[in-house]
Amino acid sequence: MLITHNQTQEPTITSQPQHSPATSPHATSNIFVIGGTGAQGIPIVSALVADKKYAVRVLSRDSTSPRANALLELDNVSFLEGSFADEAILREGFRGL
Repeated sequence: MLITHNQTQEPTITSQPQHSPATSPHATSNIFVIGGTGAQGIPIVSALVADKKYAVRVLSRDSTSPRANALLELDNVSFLEGSFADEAILREGFRGL
């Protein structure tokens, strides 16, 4: 709902379509997943990107593995290669979220 004021008139209320971030066609949230190529990680990453609401960045020791390649076939998945024990890699993964 949009309320506007004009100096010569009473406030005017106009109904406009409201989009929450979750339903807006232009809103995509970014998520950083550690362990996304593991047994629990693959279905989680797949579910997150299924409805196009999320873009997922996955930390992996090997971004060329068969599991990583399977996730790369999905839309909105990217990889960052490295270890969760490397603070610089973790900071890079969280950058921009």
